[in-house]
Amino acid sequence: SAETRSLLQDLKRRVDALGGIFDVPQLERELEELDQLASDPNFWNDQAKAQTQLRKRAEVQGKLTLVGGLEREVNDALELTELGIAEGDESVLAE
Repeated sequence: SAETRSLLQDLKRRVDALGGIFDVPQLERELEELDQLASDPNFWNDQAKAQTQLRKRAEVQGKLTLVGGLEREVNDALELTELGIAEGDESVLAE
């Protein structure tokens, strides 16, 4: 229905804003930098520092995974709703 579509579009706007709050481009750059550091042959010379960097990498990757997953879920739901509306399939809207 139009109400479902409107709710999903609002949710999409909110998820898009969430990506801005997390500053996805900055997180992607940070992940790349951390990966480069981890590939250094001397990375494990200071194990405490290496473990801190790996924890930071896991945190950054987790944020990116969260935002990406939310974006995919909302986009999939919106697309399914649009298809259901176009096809007149009310069962899709009940899901």
